[in-house]
Parts: sequence; structure tokens; C-alpha cells
Amino acid sequence: MKFSTTTFLYLIPALALLLFGSFAATSSLRLFGAPTFINVLNIPSLTIIIGGVLLHILVAYPTHEVWRALSKLSMLFSHNKMDKTEFEKEITNIIGWQREIRKNKLAAATSLSNDLGDRFEGYVFTLIATNYNMEELKTLAETRIASNYQKKIRESQLYATMGNASPAFGMFGTLLGLIVMLQNFQDTSQLGVGLGVALMTTLYGLMLAQLFFYPMEKKIKNAAGKEAQREQMILGGILYIMQDKPAMYIKDYLTASTE
Repeated sequence: MKFSTTTFLYLIPALALLLFGSFAATSSLRLFGAPTFINVLNIPSLTIIIGGVLLHILVAYPTHEVWRALSKLSMLFSHNKMDKTEFEKEITNIIGWQREIRKNKLAAATSLSNDLGDRFEGYVFTLIATNYNMEELKTLAETRIASNYQKKIRESQLYATMGNASPAFGMFGTLLGLIVMLQNFQDTSQLGVGLGVALMTTLYGLMLAQLFFYPMEKKIKNAAGKEAQREQMILGGILYIMQDKPAMYIKDYLTASTE
């Protein structure tokens, strides 16, 4: 394995967050006069969780995969749009491609490849324009589908890892809070500090896991499955176009494949 300078550099702020939270929790570092400044927000507890989880995934995964997966956080507030209506639109597009291919196969494939760009269907038309035979076309396209799916599944696994790590670092904070309590058992003012860290870190760990990380894992998996289904449907339609099947047959086949 090769040493990654980028990974090492990204580990530093993650470790800094974890240590900051730990020092603040043990009162080695004062924050706003006290580790807890409102009832439901405990900054040391939060930084222990965030720093610990980031440190965990940065060690476990390459940095580019971490940031690519984290960039998908916006999906938490959206849903996959591939429903029956969208599939019907795709079927209409495929029937339109058939008409173009029948006029001039090579010219239409080249034009569609340019128009569709980096989309999966653009890739398939690029293969057609390159003049691969049917068997080669099917093999290469299915390999692309599997590769795209596995890439998305790996992103979902990263969120599952975060979901598993979050309660673990919650327990880390809990133990840290208990240590503070035991070390300052005679000082009642410090008992509340230790108890706050112990309980809030566990709470944050569970909340982040159940409300963010695990739901994101399931959303990415669901989106990956829908996208793979769409790509398989498009590939099937294009293969039937290349076999010069009637438009009605292609439409019925594609409709059945999306039920």
C-alpha cells in the first residue's frame, strides 16, 4: 500500500476536533465559560462525535471517496425521481431513437452519442458508433452498469460505517464524562459537567446514526437500484433497436420490465 499525504493531512482536522471535544469535556479547555452553554447543545460532545467519525472513515477509506460520499448529503432532503412516469418518458425517448437509427445507423449513433454526453445511453451510442458487434456491446454496457452500481453501493457502505462508528464514539464520550465525574466526585459543580458530556455524547451518537447516516445509506442504495434498473431498461431497448424489432414490441417489452 502507498502512503497518502492527502489522507494524512485530512486526518489532522478530524483528530483536532476529537481532541478539542475531549479536552473541553474534561475541562482542560474552557469553551464559552463552560462546556455546555444551552440545555440541548453540548459543543464538546458534538465535536467528539464529528471528529471521531471523520477520523474513522478517513482511516478506512481513500479521501476522494469520503468527500464524494459526503457531497451526497443533500440527498437527505430529496427523493429519487425515477417513478413510473419517468420510466414512461424514457420509453418514449427509446422509441424516438429507433426512428433515428432506422434512417441512418452510424450518423444517428454519432449524433446521439454527442447529444447525450456522459449519460449511460450516450456511452452505449458511442459503442454503437465505434461499430462493436451486439455481443461486445452487451458485455461492455453491462460492465458499465455493474461498475456504476458498485460505485454507489460503496458510497452507501461508507454511510453505514459512519452509522456504526457514531454510537461507538458516543460511548467514548460517555466513558470520558464518567471519568470526569469520578475524578471530581467531591466537586458537585463538575459532576454536572461530566454527566452532561456522558449523556449528550451518547444522544448525539445515536441521533446522527439513526437520523442521518443510516437513512443516507438506504437512500443511496435505493437510488443505485433505480438507476441500475433504468440503465438495464435502456440497454434492452437499444439492443432491440439494433435487432430491428418493431416499435410496439419494444414498447411492450420495456413497459413490462418496469412493472
